[in-house]
Amino acid sequence: MTASTLTGSLLVATPLLDEPPFRRSVILLLDHDDDGALGVVVNRAADLAVDRVLPNWSATVNELGVLFMGGPVGTDSALAVAEVIDWYVVQSEPDDVFGLHPDTLWRRVLRRQKDQMAYLATYPDDPTQN
Repeated sequence: MTASTLTGSLLVATPLLDEPPFRRSVILLLDHDDDGALGVVVNRAADLAVDRVLPNWSATVNELGVLFMGGPVGTDSALAVAEVIDWYVVQSEPDDVFGLHPDTLWRRVLRRQKDQMAYLATYPDDPTQN
């Protein structure tokens, strides 16, 4: 999140905002720019099961297995908010693609990160042997 965007932020309704559908809502902003905003109310489930709208997704949703309402409010489309478990988005460097040692690239890219992600460079190939 940068100072110019609220993407990834939560909007929490003030107690004085008493109009449906936003009364006491918590909205995850999925996109925010000069053209507007797109978010999902994450504390109010729709009265619809995921497998009724997105049957191929029913095995990958959380245990609630429900849909949440978003905005702009519409009933003719769906979008998903997912937690990704193998991918990190990081900046590339020219040597990443043109380097002479591609077999060590995964560890080198992780090691140069400025946060706790750098520690993942030491993750063993087989964690059971650690």
